[in-house]
Amino acid sequence: MTRIFFGGCDERFYFNLATEYKVDAVLVSYWKMRERPDIIVQRKEANPDVDFMVDSGAYTFQKKGRELDTDDFKAYLDEYLSWLEIYQDYVWAAVELDVDEWVGLEQVMEWWDLFDQLRVPVIRVFHPEMGPQVWETMCQRFPYVGITKGLNREVVEDLTTLARAYLCRVHGFGITDDWSMKKGIYYTTDSTTWKTTERWGCLYYWDDAEEKVKTLSRHRQDDWVQMKEDFEAEGLDWSKIAKREKAELSRTALIAYTRLQHWLDERKTTTPYWDFRVPPGPLSDQDVNDWVKKFRWYAVKDLEQRRAYVEIIQALQNGRKLREWDDSDVCSVVAWILQEEVIEEVTPGVIMRMNAALMPKLRKRLLVPTIKDKEPETREVTMTTWDELEG
Repeated sequence: MTRIFFGGCDERFYFNLATEYKVDAVLVSYWKMRERPDIIVQRKEANPDVDFMVDSGAYTFQKKGRELDTDDFKAYLDEYLSWLEIYQDYVWAAVELDVDEWVGLEQVMEWWDLFDQLRVPVIRVFHPEMGPQVWETMCQRFPYVGITKGLNREVVEDLTTLARAYLCRVHGFGITDDWSMKKGIYYTTDSTTWKTTERWGCLYYWDDAEEKVKTLSRHRQDDWVQMKEDFEAEGLDWSKIAKREKAELSRTALIAYTRLQHWLDERKTTTPYWDFRVPPGPLSDQDVNDWVKKFRWYAVKDLEQRRAYVEIIQALQNGRKLREWDDSDVCSVVAWILQEEVIEEVTPGVIMRMNAALMPKLRKRLLVPTIKDKEPETREVTMTTWDELEG
């Protein structure tokens, strides 16, 4: 199930218009938020059911009218990070400062680490010129990444297939096209398409038969008239639509795209693949037990054992170093998940197979590796049967 974040909701008028139609996911820009840093608090408290995704505003920042260097972008990044640190409890997700075009990929990748200090999920942005190896690194290291619009379908399928292998959530920037929505390949998308009615003087409507949003051109006035009763049934003022008043035109689009979101919600039938990736960060005992339940590791009853398993999976899924565990421990756990006798090395390919095997419907356990502290810096691994564990 894809969730659409409605962009262009920085101004009060558009935010109020969106929430009037029960939009519960909006995209705003930090560049606009910095003018009134606490506006997000006021809006969230007045609309607790609305989730805010925050874009860095980097594109607008670089258009300030003067040439900027790396120091300028770093100062802006520090300001953005400080704001997120203060207001992250009001932010559903944030977008990194994707300025590799101006400061270089190496610098941006170095700045990625700075976002790890935040509790809020952060979307790292991929541009095609970064290359496939960088995409794989991003999917392996981060639980949430984003791709820009304009890529052909074959490339998008290749990218999202690899992301799926790493159980990585993918955001589509500026994407609400029919193919993407029906494929369900994105965790989230954002779009300001609903506001283009003002620019082009067109109408949007939801077609139940074709299950898609359609457009009525301003040049097709006869078609507009045919939709008159439908729009009035939605509570819209036809006289305002006929006069092409901006707010009323935007309302047609809001109705159409909220219908699209409802259609997407109704299509959700199974647990999405990204729900099987353990997010980075500390895990409480309850978190550990919840993950064991999700993975259906019912044979593993000891909490210490459960924590060891989940933390190893967490580190592998998020490209983190396994400082607390030696290679034999890690290989034993992965071999157990894959139901293989021996795993010599945990390669990216092995991690992909491990992720697939974490889906409950794909496995049946026979042996469980038991990890025990032997010395402060070493651990002992033995194999235990299900019957022994349950006894």
